[in-house]
Amino acid sequence: MTSRFFFPECFLCFLCHCHLTTSECEGIPKNTDTSVVRGATYAIIIGISKYKNVTPLQYADRDAAAFENLLLSNAGGKVPEANIEIFLNDKATRTYVGDAISEVARKAKPGDRVYFFFAGHGDMEDLTQVENGLLLLYNSPNGNYFGMNDDVLEILDLKRYLSLFQNGA
Repeated sequence: MTSRFFFPECFLCFLCHCHLTTSECEGIPKNTDTSVVRGATYAIIIGISKYKNVTPLQYADRDAAAFENLLLSNAGGKVPEANIEIFLNDKATRTYVGDAISEVARKAKPGDRVYFFFAGHGDMEDLTQVENGLLLLYNSPNGNYFGMNDDVLEILDLKRYLSLFQNGA
């Protein structure tokens, strides 16, 4: 990969509450409510170390698995395994991840907590007027993302999807 924007390993974790306030930080509303979340917790976890077309990473899949283990533990709130969707390496495709986002959007209720965790390659699509960050999924090409829809997650789209949870899903 020769892009000057290529991030060798990108970690991204969003926490969305369905009752967030409107103060914003980096475009994602901040939760200023210090009360304990009493609703359910859901997680979509992605970790890709072995890509089909992109240089492999060493520990991204392990980091994702470690985050899942944390959520399952007492320290992480003992999140039920049924509420966690994890996609490692070749399972991290747009179809699977998109289905998981849709499923969580149907399940999440006001007061619930939703985690989105990504460990893998990231890049920028910089040929258009709007520079857009990309999370590279398993089948992602090694550059030339212009017009890509299937093998990357666009940060702008992801932000729009996750806003469903911020507005009271």
